[in-house]
Amino acid sequence: MGRNIRRFRHESLMTQKDLGVLVGVTTQQIQKYEMGHDRVSASRLWDISTILNIKIELFFAESDASETTETHNQATDRVIELVKLYQAMPKHVAATFLKILRNTAEADASGIEALSKAIVPRLPS
Repeated sequence: MGRNIRRFRHESLMTQKDLGVLVGVTTQQIQKYEMGHDRVSASRLWDISTILNIKIELFFAESDASETTETHNQATDRVIELVKLYQAMPKHVAATFLKILRNTAEADASGIEALSKAIVPRLPS
């Protein structure tokens, strides 16, 4: 399983640090998962599969199994860009950004429209 995590992470052009930030663990923990030194819990594997946009069952497949698609690569590129932009933000801006993301993710369609109207006029051009 660890080799598959590593392979899919590499295919996603993501570093161990990038994946660790998104999963909420250290770079060293990702390394332990990939090397097979630590067991990956089901919930953690679910998080990793969601972030890498890989069906969870593919982590259990033989090492020649692969499901890299254009859509997968595009999604991965967006995730990597998002992580890099987040890391470049000042802490107070990053905290506000996370609040906006959480509220947007939890909002229904009408809530998202109201949220965007409230935020967009305040953003600099």
